[in-house]
Amino acid sequence: MLVDDFNLQQDIPDHHQGLLTGSGSYSSKSAYGPFFTGTIIFAPWKWVWKSWGPFCCKFFIWLAIKGRCWTADRLAKIGLPHPSVYTLCDQADETIQHTLVACVFAKQVWTAIFHVLGLLPLAPKLEDSRFSSWWCKTIKGCSNRDTKRAELTHHSGCLGVVEA
Repeated sequence: MLVDDFNLQQDIPDHHQGLLTGSGSYSSKSAYGPFFTGTIIFAPWKWVWKSWGPFCCKFFIWLAIKGRCWTADRLAKIGLPHPSVYTLCDQADETIQHTLVACVFAKQVWTAIFHVLGLLPLAPKLEDSRFSSWWCKTIKGCSNRDTKRAELTHHSGCLGVVEA
């Protein structure tokens, strides 16, 4: 066998080499970290999963943030039939980002909802093209008093998309 001639030395202390944290200590996070290099990390995940909204809305928002909703761009990747442009506006490719915040119709819907709630400054602007960045900016921009209203807005918006 390969280890038959191997002798362990008792006087050498054990130590972990590599996979150390910045402080020089070992952790399972530092060991598993290299396996997930390049993955997308959504730091405010707690805002999604700890919100008071229904699970179906939280799940939809999570899928939207991760880009996992079955829009034309995803259908195209696996070779399924799909529309060439977003059928609502006929101006751009159908992606979840376009559907939720970049489309002119989506911006109008969000603006109307936020206007009714008195949170108009939080509605998506022309430069907002990614749902996750706009959503995080909106939650951060709310006072504690307005946070529940903003969450209601996001959840009611996702219900409209799910039911449509």
